[in-house]
Amino acid sequence: MVEKLKRMTDPTTITGDGVDRVRWVQFAASTVFPRRSGKAVAKYQYYQQADANSSSLAGWLAVDHVGDTGGHPASVSAGDPLPVNMGLDKTGILPTSNRAATDADVGNSFALLVDGSNVQHVNMNSTNPGVVVIERVLDEAGSYVMASINPTKRYGNI
Repeated sequence: MVEKLKRMTDPTTITGDGVDRVRWVQFAASTVFPRRSGKAVAKYQYYQQADANSSSLAGWLAVDHVGDTGGHPASVSAGDPLPVNMGLDKTGILPTSNRAATDADVGNSFALLVDGSNVQHVNMNSTNPGVVVIERVLDEAGSYVMASINPTKRYGNI
């Protein structure tokens, strides 16, 4: 069994598991992914940050942060290309919200939500539409998890 971290201060320093399959895709204008946020990507007219309305996910943004000061890039215009890891078995690191994750949550599907600061979380109180599956709880506080895309909620297969 993997030992959990006592506390986790920067989830962008941990990479998810799985084979990399990075594709550069066009993003929506004003896309924002803060540094200490999840990086789940959904496809609408353009690719963008997935939120509570996302019923499927395309992959994981492959940079630490986008659309804010110091971001890579600092701003996004409609159609700008960004790298998304679309590996079928790739996992991402996400903070949790509404309650702490526990080992009992591993293997279960949950929804996402985005707070007022554009931070993407696993919504631990909602299993609908269940776009992410918790693979591992990373810290003792249950504040961060490693999650995969629910195979039944995956957009495309490129």
